[in-house]
Parts: sequence; C-alpha cells; structure tokens
Amino acid sequence: MFPFSFIGRGVSNTARTQAFLTATGITNTTIISALNAMDIALITAGLLPSGTGAGKIKALYPFVGGTASTHKFNFVNPLDTDAGFRIAWFGSVTHNANGITGSGNGYGNTFINPSLNLLLNSAGVSYLCSDTGIDGGVMFGVQDASTADRLFHFPAFNGSNTTQSHVNAAASQGTPTLRQGFHTIQRTSATNQNTYRNGILNADVSTNSGNRANRDIFILAYNLAGTPSTYNSSNVRFFAFHESLSNVEALSFYNANVSFQTILGRNV
Repeated sequence: MFPFSFIGRGVSNTARTQAFLTATGITNTTIISALNAMDIALITAGLLPSGTGAGKIKALYPFVGGTASTHKFNFVNPLDTDAGFRIAWFGSVTHNANGITGSGNGYGNTFINPSLNLLLNSAGVSYLCSDTGIDGGVMFGVQDASTADRLFHFPAFNGSNTTQSHVNAAASQGTPTLRQGFHTIQRTSATNQNTYRNGILNADVSTNSGNRANRDIFILAYNLAGTPSTYNSSNVRFFAFHESLSNVEALSFYNANVSFQTILGRNV
C-alpha cells in the first residue's frame, strides 16, 4: 500500500512526489503524473521504499520544470542543502523542458562524495542521453590524485562509440555502445564492473576495485582533484546514483524511466 497525499480535485500524489513538488513549486499536471508513475514503479521494483527517503537509489534527478532551480533538486531527498545532494550549477548549462544540456564549460556539483555516500563494491550511476554521434567529454566523474580513486564515464572515448568507465578503480572498462539511450554503469563486486544500455547488459568485465574518491561527483564534467575538466555538451534528461542493480532491477529501472519520459513527451 502506497502513502498518498490528496490535493486539489481529488488528485493523489505519492509522499515522495509531494515532497518534491513542495520543494520545487511545480504545479504542471503532466509532470506530476509522470513523477507519481515513476515513484510507484520504483517502489514496486524495490529500488525505493514506500513513503519517502532513499533505498537502493541514493539520489535521482528527473530534470523537470525547465529551470536551473527545479533541475537542482534530488527527487529522493528534495532538500536545498549539500547534504540533500541538490545540484549546484556552474558555467553555462542550458535548462529547459528537455532537461539539461552542457556547453563545453558548464557542469553541476552533486555533492555526492563516493568515500562518504557510495559503497566501494556496490555503486552505480544511470542517466538518459538524447544525443547521437560523438562527444568526448566526461558525462560524470571524480578522481583524487591517485588513479585508483576514479569514478567516471566517457560516453565516447577517443572520438569513437567506445565508452570508458571506471567505478572505484584505476582499470577501465571499454565497451562499444551508442551515445543515445538509458545507460547504467556500475561496480557489482570487488572484481567486477558492468554496463547496461536500455536495460540490456552491454558488457560484464573483471576489474579489481581500488578506492573511493574523497571529492564530490560532477555531472557534465570531470572533477579532477578539485578542478572541473573534460566538459560534456550532451542533452541529459535523467540522472541517478545508486547501489549496483541486478539484471531484473536494471531492466525495471529502464522501464520506469521509459514510462516517465513518455508521459513527459520526451522519451528517446
């Protein structure tokens, strides 16, 4: 049974959706419907608990409302604080109904610190990119001075359709894949990383874990020992940080996102 709050004309919202609406001031009924459907799907899949708060998903950015102010909020914990993982935007990032788009000098600080907020051997990131073609920038990333303290993802490494991913590791995972789609990059154990595209396992490789970086993760750029670099200019419509997902959970997460984006009229 899901907890609901009831507002205007008998429309019911999940508790998590209502908390997000209160924080953002969003009143658009299509967005509200999409958020409710997504929350219910994620609860049903066991990725979020009923009510409010985090589960396997630690932070989720639906990028709705069309402004930098609404796009900063974490759906899982919509507090306007560093501890709530709300995003601080820097440089030139475009905000509209289709989410966020980088420019080559803009990025967001999530305030998610792997050493404090993510597990060493069960950590993942998922995002939806609408663009095709090549962009050599880092989609998300952080690294301390040591290369063993890396968590980052190139969606198109070395000007090709091969991605490069490091999840708490020095060794990389290179995988041919398309830039457009719903991507999940994760570490599932001390010796394994894998990636998914559109809910389907794309690569499963052996790479030993190293350490967790003790700095904040940037999106649309790489936090390289405290300095933003390797900016990405993609259009991104969804971002989430979570524990590692099983095959079933990865597919359920993808399907929940498809339904969410379809209601908004922006699925790719």
